[in-house]
Formats: sequence, structure tokens, C-alpha cells
Amino acid sequence: MSLIYNYKTPVPIKWRKIGDSILLASSGLSTVVMGSPIPDHISIWIVFGLNIFGIAGKIITNFFTS
Repeated sequence: MSLIYNYKTPVPIKWRKIGDSILLASSGLSTVVMGSPIPDHISIWIVFGLNIFGIAGKIITNFFTS
């Protein structure tokens, strides 16, 4: 239960940087996948998975407190 209440407490800089880099890397990889010569129906699912991974990584790192 206390994990949910930690969401609004300040996040340490280390965890904020990790979350930001996960989000940035997933969006960058999504861009690379969209430009790659793979079929559209496969690239859409890869991009969807990368975006979910980036958003989830950013949200999960917000639960860590000092």
C-alpha cells in the first residue's frame, strides 16, 4: 500500500534520469523501426510495444524514493 503513496514524493535524480532515458530510448527506437524496411503490420506492433515499454518504465521509476 505504501508504494502507491510514494508516487507523489520527490523522485531522486538517479531514478529520474533512468526513467527519462528509458522514455527517450524507446521513442528513438520507435523512430528507427518506422524508417526500417520491415512490413507495416509488424512495425506497428513493434512501435506499440516500444511505446508501452517507455511509458511503463517512466511510470515505474516514479515509484522510487530516497
